[in-house]
Amino acid sequence: GMIPATKTHWAVRVNHRHRTGGFAMLLVIVGLHMARQDQGLGVWLALVGQFAVYPQVAFWIASRAPDPIATEINLLRLDALSLGAWIALLHFPLWISFVMVISTSQNLTLYRGKQGWLEAVASLILGCVLTGWIAGWTLQPQTDPLVTALAIIAIALYLFSVSVESQRRSMRLRDTRQELHAKEHALQQQLTEIQSLQAQIARTGQP
Repeated sequence: GMIPATKTHWAVRVNHRHRTGGFAMLLVIVGLHMARQDQGLGVWLALVGQFAVYPQVAFWIASRAPDPIATEINLLRLDALSLGAWIALLHFPLWISFVMVISTSQNLTLYRGKQGWLEAVASLILGCVLTGWIAGWTLQPQTDPLVTALAIIAIALYLFSVSVESQRRSMRLRDTRQELHAKEHALQQQLTEIQSLQAQIARTGQP
C-alpha cells in the first residue's frame, strides 16, 4: 500500500506534486502537438508512459528509498534525460523545448546549485543527441497558436508553483530559527538562574 504522507520525505512529496502537475500539462501540450504530426502508436504509448505513468512510478521509488534526496536528484537527472529525448523526437518545437529545458534545469538547480544546472543541461543534451542519432535530425520549431499559448501558461504556472513552495519553505525556516532563538534565550536565562543559586548555596555553606 501507499506510505502515509507523514512518513514520506517533504522533498519527495513536493517533487511528486510538481512532476505530476507539470507532466500532466506536458501530456496535453505534447499530445496536441503530436496530433498534427504523423506519429505511430509506439510514440503515443511512450507519451502516456512518460507523462502519466512515470511520475507515479518515480514517487513509488523515491518514497521507499533509504536516501530520498539522493534518489530524487537521480530522478531529476532522469527527467532531464528523457525530456531531452522528447525534444529531439518532436523535432525541436521551440516553445515545448523551452518549457522542458527551463523546468528541468530549474529543478536540479534548486537542489544542487550551479552543479545541478550543469547536470540538467548535460542530461538534456545527452537525451537529444541519443534520440537524434537513432531517430534522425529534423527541425520543426513551429507550434500552432493553441500549443504555444498552453506552453506559455504551463511555464508560468510551473514558475509560480516553485516560487510559492520556495517562499513557504523560507517562511518555515524563519519560524524555526525564531523558535530556536527563543529556546536558546530561555535556556540561557535558566543557566544564569542556576549559577546564581549555586553561588548563593556556596555562600550560605561557608562558615
